[in-house]
Amino acid sequence: MAKSKDDKLVMEIIERYGATIDLKESPYLIVEIIRQYGSRLGGGVAAECLPPGGPPKIFDPAEVMAELKVDLKEVERLSKLLHDGAAGKTK
Repeated sequence: MAKSKDDKLVMEIIERYGATIDLKESPYLIVEIIRQYGSRLGGGVAAECLPPGGPPKIFDPAEVMAELKVDLKEVERLSKLLHDGAAGKTK
């Protein structure tokens, strides 16, 4: 955002909300300002108060279970190989 646009926006916010904002007295005022002026402040993730990278992915429990089963089978396979290899060396 160009400096002159920033200055104009700041002046508009001061005119509407005053030169001093007491967030202890009016804690949700900052949320109102962000909602009102967010798009003019650059919009995007910051204005929507989302974490970097967007909203967190919601995992499907069935997909997670399927992946865990695959991992468990691999652990069992490797464990068997290790056990068979150790048993073969002691015989």
